[in-house]
Amino acid sequence: MPPSEHFAAPPNWEWWILGYFVLGGISGGSYAIATIIRIFGAPADQRISRLGYIVSFIALIPCPIFLTLDLGQPLRFWHMLVDTSEGALAFKYWSPMSLGAWALVIYGLFSFVSFLGALAEGGTRALSPFAGFVRGTLGSIWGAIGTFFGLFIASYTGVLLAVSNQAVWSDAGWVLGGLFLASGLTGSA
Repeated sequence: MPPSEHFAAPPNWEWWILGYFVLGGISGGSYAIATIIRIFGAPADQRISRLGYIVSFIALIPCPIFLTLDLGQPLRFWHMLVDTSEGALAFKYWSPMSLGAWALVIYGLFSFVSFLGALAEGGTRALSPFAGFVRGTLGSIWGAIGTFFGLFIASYTGVLLAVSNQAVWSDAGWVLGGLFLASGLTGSA
């Protein structure tokens, strides 16, 4: 009998984790494409950029809900963000899950503000201050930073699978993150 290299139990994921993989990739990819169009596109393309920011935020909305439902004890989701023993923020740079939770929070902020800006540019008068914010140099910087976090969200799920010690996934190494990123970008286009 050949020796087994992997001793991990198979993951017990429900459908919402697969939904998170798809929607997280679409959200991050849409945000990145919208920002590229915003910065480098022609003025006639700005309508597509606005649509990309709107799709990005709408696709992102279910993601934290899906992840929270997967925890088994959903009311303890905040333990990923707050250290209960000290009451301080629980950022663990060595933990892919901690990095992902914090990236989701930060990216959510960028996506939400860009979403409001896109609605404002589309004519929603109540949001007009956001229209000025997302235009020009400041908007380009905001979009570039948001794109970093969006691409992180689109790819980190693949890295998370690679470090989970599951047969095949863990053998893929960091390539799986790139595959998830490419999938998110192509799905968004």
